[in-house]
Amino acid sequence: MRTSVDALKALGATVGGAHVELRLTDSGPKIIEVNGRLGGTNAFVQESIRESTGVWGPREYLRAVLGEPVDFVGKAEPTPAGFTPVLADRTGEIAGFEGVADAEALPGVVALRWMAGPGDHVVIKYPENPVSCFVLVLARGERREDVLAALEGADKLLRPVYAD
Repeated sequence: MRTSVDALKALGATVGGAHVELRLTDSGPKIIEVNGRLGGTNAFVQESIRESTGVWGPREYLRAVLGEPVDFVGKAEPTPAGFTPVLADRTGEIAGFEGVADAEALPGVVALRWMAGPGDHVVIKYPENPVSCFVLVLARGERREDVLAALEGADKLLRPVYAD
């Protein structure tokens, strides 16, 4: 964490949220990216944090930027939560999806966020686009294992149906 804070200070970023990526190496952490924004713009990053802690990051980020008091007091005990992308298995035009109702009914599944839809052409080609996510799955549970079971179950159920 010290490396991330030092990087933000070096850039003069002293107010608001930040997205900092670093890699842990044999010689210590190395900065990859520093941005004055919250992480996970269209992924379920912020939603996962809210499901787990009860804190809604975008609201608190705006409060900090506007000079208002922030409220990072959430649940006394965080709830396990997380998300996973579900990947297309080949290149092609999507006609629809299988397993949606069954995935939504899985215990622990909170939401699906579609990244591609019918009529979209997904391309899996290395190195330009080695993977193509067509949906993100958000889950929470009483235990980490519950969250993993929900995410893995949804990954097995959700499949694109191709037009070609």
